[in-house]
Amino acid sequence: SSWTDAGATTTEGTVSTSGAVDTNIAGTYTITYTATDAVGNLSRIVRQVEVLDTRELVTLVVANGSITGAGVYEIDTNAMLIATPDIGYVLGNWNGAASGSDLSIEVLMSEDAEIGAIFNKDLRDSDDDGITNYEELLVYNTNPNKEDTDEDGYSDGIEVSEGSNPNLLASYPTRT
Repeated sequence: SSWTDAGATTTEGTVSTSGAVDTNIAGTYTITYTATDAVGNLSRIVRQVEVLDTRELVTLVVANGSITGAGVYEIDTNAMLIATPDIGYVLGNWNGAASGSDLSIEVLMSEDAEIGAIFNKDLRDSDDDGITNYEELLVYNTNPNKEDTDEDGYSDGIEVSEGSNPNLLASYPTRT
């Protein structure tokens, strides 16, 4: 990482700086600013700069969802990752330096880590109409929480299987 000295200024005289910061080595560094005016009066200010030992958390590019929480963390702290599936998808599992299937996980940052997630089609059928939530949301544009989206007395699954439109009240299945 990098660090830029903010410096110090004076309206009269000069300012000298002593001390250095090595951003590659964790620790506390001292920078001293000494201001001297035209008649030789001195004023000193001390700045403490703390360089932390950090680890980087990288989230891998994923399909059908997103992950938040990537960044640089102080060593041995917990990072929170959150998986957000796209509509019609669910989190299958985390991969890389993490495992499990909870939407949010904590990762102990003891080393650099790369983490991804696998999102799967939502194959649940929340309203028991015979159509998966994925199909309801992305194929048929019906309500996955309502068995009969158009309220015509026929379930969305029956309408789809018999060729009628589950979104159109005037469209009924033809039973032979």
